[in-house]
Amino acid sequence: MTTALKLQGGSVLWLIPGLFLNGFGTGFAVAPLAANVLTGIPLRHAGAASGALTTGTQVGNAIGIAIIGVIFYGVLARSSHAGAFAASLAYLVAVSLLLCLLVQLLPRARDEGAR
Repeated sequence: MTTALKLQGGSVLWLIPGLFLNGFGTGFAVAPLAANVLTGIPLRHAGAASGALTTGTQVGNAIGIAIIGVIFYGVLARSSHAGAFAASLAYLVAVSLLLCLLVQLLPRARDEGAR
């Protein structure tokens, strides 16, 4: 194995399963997002709602990347790359768990056939 594929604590290849799972989960969630969010919007507001959804998604991504960068480089200033990566990963796991809990508070769609 070349030195380009080696990290301080092991091989980069250990990241492949996690990155695959992350990519699969992101594709599985983001692809139907627009359709699910915009389903209940009247047609006359569809363009504005679509623009607001896209803008919100882009702003959220930019803020999220900025926060992770601040955490990573803040820890890197007083620790190693491994410590900075671990701190960033801990933040991502915590935010993901919080979002999983918050999703449970969303109102449920009414079943149209159960009237």
